[in-house]
Amino acid sequence: MSLDSMHWGLYKAGPAIDDSNAFRVLLRLADETDPDGRNAFPSAQTIADDIGSCVRTVYSKLRWLERVGLIRRGDQRAASYLLITPDQSWHLA
Repeated sequence: MSLDSMHWGLYKAGPAIDDSNAFRVLLRLADETDPDGRNAFPSAQTIADDIGSCVRTVYSKLRWLERVGLIRRGDQRAASYLLITPDQSWHLA
């Protein structure tokens, strides 16, 4: 967990998000990043379980967060050492 990423999500990016599910997805990603705000790779199912939503909603909110520039796709090779391959690696923008 990166406190800087969580702070960014809560106080810088968060106030611009009026969709509570998108906000929770963003914070869940921020909770997974390294200190540089990179390499968050929880699966959509993990995010959905953690925020009490469905996988379809998570995918929708990830697309929205990417479209508005709050997240971007990361290098999938960063997760290649995991036994279970995640859906995607993400970076905070």
